[in-house]
Amino acid sequence: MKYFSILFMVMLSSILLFVPSAAQDNPTENGSVDVLVTWNRNLLTVFVPEPEVGVVSLLGLEFQISEGDETTTYNISRFPILEDSMLSNIAKATCFQFIREDSAVTPLLDCIDSQMFDVMLQDADVFWYDEVVDARRNVTVLLPDGTQKLCANSISRCEFQVAVTQRTMPVEQTEPRSVITATPFPTVQPCTISTQLPGVVRVHVGPGRNRTVLGYLEADRDFVVLARSVANDDSTWFQLDRNEAMPHSTVPRDVWVAAIDVTASGNCDRVSPSNPPAPPPGVAATPFPFVPGQQVVVTENQSAVRSGPGISHAIIVSVDPEDYNERLVLRINGMPEIAPVSRMDNGWWWPVTIEFLESGQIEFGWVSQAVLRPL
Repeated sequence: MKYFSILFMVMLSSILLFVPSAAQDNPTENGSVDVLVTWNRNLLTVFVPEPEVGVVSLLGLEFQISEGDETTTYNISRFPILEDSMLSNIAKATCFQFIREDSAVTPLLDCIDSQMFDVMLQDADVFWYDEVVDARRNVTVLLPDGTQKLCANSISRCEFQVAVTQRTMPVEQTEPRSVITATPFPTVQPCTISTQLPGVVRVHVGPGRNRTVLGYLEADRDFVVLARSVANDDSTWFQLDRNEAMPHSTVPRDVWVAAIDVTASGNCDRVSPSNPPAPPPGVAATPFPFVPGQQVVVTENQSAVRSGPGISHAIIVSVDPEDYNERLVLRINGMPEIAPVSRMDNGWWWPVTIEFLESGQIEFGWVSQAVLRPL
């Protein structure tokens, strides 16, 4: 990685503000800010929030990558386009974006109202991503004060503290340094998704209805889309930060929701495509016999409608084939989930609504695909 092909583009969503260094400094610590690092296949972002007073310096900050016995260090100052004045006197919210050349990326929400500096890198210079295994690398941040912060590849957001300093001697104010921009770079609204329905949108470990369900997406909240993918059935899926969408999950990678299940806004057509890990053996795409909204009947007497997918869940009601249109109506209300295979269970369970005709009462439950057939 000795050679870097770097293009510099500056996006100003507000006026650049750097405190000039026209006089001798006597910096004193004035608290700290939490600097954020995020990284995916095409983009590494360093976001510095605006300090209440004083300035922040990233001079001397380094990224360290270790692979086997080899360790490589990348100093943020090594990019000649990032001058010392850009890194040492940061007085307002600032984003430094290191972008894979010819890739479409979505800025962090934090960066939208920040001043932004973009460094374009060739594929060979994208040090934070391992193309061989198609995964983020572990990145160790080396701070100027000698402390270290390990940003593991199992997370996509990593924070560390940097001291805020202030000048104790008056500084003659001058006009902000002019910055030459190669191309006007318009503000890009990130792609976000949301749902208004609590407990409805399922969050999966990978793109596809046949992938394990981790839980349900929180309602009335925006989530930034990291990437998109197309499943085997040609459905579009959005990748989300696991720490944001499923903070209590132990899954060591990001999670997925179906695009059809959520409301999308922003520049979602610019979201980078992703090649997620393939599902484990035995979880290949399956042509399902039912679709949501379809009426179904059971094929066996005393077929159990359970409170969840699998025979370990409690029985809500038992149904016979002749119950249809006399006692109740069963209707598919979603996509199936896989449960452990057992003597009484083929693995796939379907969510259903049960409408009791006499009372008009509606119940929700799950029925094994082994005892269902289309009406």
